[in-house]
Parts: sequence; structure tokens; C-alpha cells
Amino acid sequence: MESPVIMQSKIVPPRLKNTSIRRARLFRKLMETTEYPLTLVVSGAGYGKSTTLALYIEDSKEKICWYSLSNQDNDLIPFITYLIESIRIHYPSFGTALLNKLQEKEPYAKERDTATLSALFINEVASIQTTIKLVLDDFHVVQETEKISAFIEYVLKNCPKNLHLIIASRTRPKWQILTKLMLEGNLLEIKQDDLLLTIEEV
Repeated sequence: MESPVIMQSKIVPPRLKNTSIRRARLFRKLMETTEYPLTLVVSGAGYGKSTTLALYIEDSKEKICWYSLSNQDNDLIPFITYLIESIRIHYPSFGTALLNKLQEKEPYAKERDTATLSALFINEVASIQTTIKLVLDDFHVVQETEKISAFIEYVLKNCPKNLHLIIASRTRPKWQILTKLMLEGNLLEIKQDDLLLTIEEV
């Protein structure tokens, strides 16, 4: 299978404006993401999810991988290809075995490929042996894609200790694993009310 052309603008945080507001309250909450396998940032359009996360990355100076999703990513193979390239920004050796496996596939992954590709992704992450934070921005555009949702759920069920996913979306995913993560204290949620400006910030 021919490798897709990677748009570099999708695997780097968006450009920030000089007027962007730095908010200490949200920054402190985002600093906690290292303690959780999954952080959900969920709100409607216009609440500043992407800007908030981009500001956090700039100010924290952490190595945080970024992937802005679009409608063109609504199949498993382009999705995983971009995941790999986003992580390679900070960890260039990541994903070789997984990319080789993708080359063997048809342009569209079959249902039975999901578990195999998820396991390979988990193994690649674990082999890095350092913390990997990965932002998936605008996840709502692929949320209804069954194979992508199954892939992410499989990863969360078998999440290596060094992986921390930060998912920004207009709607909360419907994954069954969320209840388990919440009960175990392994889910951090930043909701619409958290993104509203306080009187002091205004």
C-alpha cells in the first residue's frame, strides 16, 4: 500500500495569537494529565479547547505529541499513520514495526486488523520507556468511526504506564471503558464549565 502524504500542519499545535489568555487554573489542571491514562476535554465549539491545550504545551515546555483530526482521517490506517508521525516529532524511532505492518494492508483496514494494530501500537509505546503525552484534537469528527473507536478502547484497556492520552472533542465518547476508568480514578475530565472564563479572568 502506498504511504499517504502527511500534512505537517496536522501534527503540530495550532499557531497562537498574541491575544490568547493564559489561565493558571486550567494550566494547573492540565499539569495533572501525567497522573492519568486518559484526559477528556469536552465542550461545544468556540470554548477554546485547542487554544487551551496549545498554550499548555507552549508554557509547560513538555514533549507533547499533537494530532488534529479531520474528516479525511475516518479510517483506521490513515488514523494510525498520523498517530505514528505525530509521536515521531519527539521520538523519531517510534513506530517502525507498526508502519511495516500498515504497508501490508489494503488501503482500508478490515475489522480483524484492529486488535493486531492496537497491540503493535501498545508495544511500540511501551518500548520507548519514557512518558508519551498525545493530544487528539477534534476527535468528534471520527468518533462514530467504529474501527477507530475500537482501536482507542483497546489501547485504553491495555494502556502502557508511559502513555497519557488527551482527547479534545465536542461530544463525550460513548466507550464502555470510561466508567471503569472513572471508578478507578484513572480519568481526568475538563468540561465546558471549566473552560468558561471566571470573573477574575475576564
